[in-house]
Formats: sequence, C-alpha cells, structure tokens
Amino acid sequence: MFSWSAGVQVAVVAAVLVGLALAGRGIRASADGAYRRHVAGWARERGWGFRVGADDLPWRYRLPHGANQGVRFRVDGVTGDRRFTLAHVSHKWGEDVVGPAQSPVAKRVDLTVVVLHLRNDYPAVEVEERRGGAGGYGVVGHPRFDELFAVYTDVPGGPAAAVPAAVAEAQVRGEVPEWALRGRELVCRETGGAPARIRNAKVAQAVGSLPGHTLEEQVARAVRIADLLGVR
Repeated sequence: MFSWSAGVQVAVVAAVLVGLALAGRGIRASADGAYRRHVAGWARERGWGFRVGADDLPWRYRLPHGANQGVRFRVDGVTGDRRFTLAHVSHKWGEDVVGPAQSPVAKRVDLTVVVLHLRNDYPAVEVEERRGGAGGYGVVGHPRFDELFAVYTDVPGGPAAAVPAAVAEAQVRGEVPEWALRGRELVCRETGGAPARIRNAKVAQAVGSLPGHTLEEQVARAVRIADLLGVR
C-alpha cells in the first residue's frame, strides 16, 4: 500500500500553510484597498485631504510599539474650528515564532487614531484602560473610573487635577476613547479596524471602522474630550 514518508507529509503541510497564508494576505490586501478607496471618497466629499503612508506625519506623539510607522493612510481636515487628523494604523509587534503547533506569537494591532491640533500648549496627561491589573499614577476620585482606567500625568495636583469629573464620567460610560494630551496635541486611539470587517460586510456598512462608531463619530468623540477638558 502507498504511504507518504514523514518528510513528504511535513512538506505537504508546510505548502498548505504557506498557501493559506498567501490567500489570507490577498484577502487582507483587497479589503485594505476597498476601505482606502472608500475613505478617500468620504474625505473628498467633505473637502478634506487624504494621504497614504506614514511619511511626514503631522503629529509628534509617539504611539506605542513604534506604531507611527504603521500608518496606512490619514485624513486631514477641519470640523467646526478644530483642525484634526484621522489615521488608520496597522502594525505588528513581537516576533513570528512557528513551532510544532504552527502558532505565531506576533500580534497585529489595528488602531483608529484621531489627533486634534491645538493652538495652546498643555501639560502631559494620558488615560488608558487598566490591563492585567496594571496600576496608574494616583486616582481621580471617581471609584469606577479609578477601577477601569490608569492616568499618567505631570500636571500639578496629579490625576485628580488633570481629569475633570465630567471626563471621568464620560470615560466610564464608554462615550470617549483612550486619550493623551501632550503639548499642542490631543491624541485619541481606539483598537480595531475596518479592513477586517470588510471581509464579511459591504464597504458601505463597514466604514464605521469600529463596531458602533462611524468615522464622523470618532472625530466627534475626540472633539468631545477637548470640549470637556476645555483645551483649544
């Protein structure tokens, strides 16, 4: 009876895995392209600029894990009297390690980032979700907020002076994203990305980027933080 050798079996399995990986990349590339074209049209309809790539980013803030280099495209515009940049960021951190279980350990992260470009300088404040029990620098005095979020700041008076009660309440309700205020930039970031969603949905339905939030809503959420903080 015919029997494949162990070496042949390994080679076949490897070939199948490579084929699946290439097919997955093709699907992702197609989804990325569809999303990019739709967002470009969305920006043009509003008289906003659209640009592909991470060159000449209009902000100084450094996203975690070198994610600034992962900017796929961005939209530059003005809403009300506030100048903003919205960017789709997709980057990978960690190393691909494929062992007997064929399990990569690198993690791909998709972010939607909204940067408000401010006229005035402000001390640094950063709010992010607590992960793995990580502690923050002090508390703001809102029990639920202090349980869910960490605050890092060099504002005199610490977190309680840096995060107003209205911001803490909006954060707890999920009405605003994680944010960082540094100098003349208010940077808001939300994990997720439309390209993955487009694979299983029409482009027009997937333009929200994140479940429940359209691109307009993401810009509005950033503006809401700025208004609550009173920064201009």
